[in-house]
Amino acid sequence: MIQKSLLDLIKYISQSIILGPILLQCLSDVLFNTLNYTKGDMVKRVFLLDDDDDEHEIFQSALQRVNSQIDFSSASTWHEAASQLKNFDPHYIFVDLNMPKMDGFTCVTEIRKIKPLEKTPVFIYSTGISAIEGKKAIGQGATNYIVKPASFVDLCRLLKNILG
Repeated sequence: MIQKSLLDLIKYISQSIILGPILLQCLSDVLFNTLNYTKGDMVKRVFLLDDDDDEHEIFQSALQRVNSQIDFSSASTWHEAASQLKNFDPHYIFVDLNMPKMDGFTCVTEIRKIKPLEKTPVFIYSTGISAIEGKKAIGQGATNYIVKPASFVDLCRLLKNILG
């Protein structure tokens, strides 16, 4: 029923010489955007766990610069993250290494215990991380480790490379 009505609407619009092309373009844009938002893998979801609230803002700004369609969520503690990750199924997770109460290594271990996140790419993301710490992070389930870039432009470049 809906398909027939949609086809009738498209036929009617296309017969209008003046408005037809404009209305068809608007309709195709609406349909394309609807499909993108209903198809889960089209809009990437990114989660950041970092105790520095300024880092949340910088990271979100960089994500928006890379792709304005990214759905972003963040937390400052593992307790907050565990609660949010129940309702937010991210495609990528970034975890700061040096946090009070629970460090990034332990957070990665806890993330890997959550069934839907077992295969989600998790990156340890820290201003200072040695190769030894990076290997430890990978050994505990991180996909890789990343040194936080020194500039906003470099952060955008890094995120673009990771997110595609």
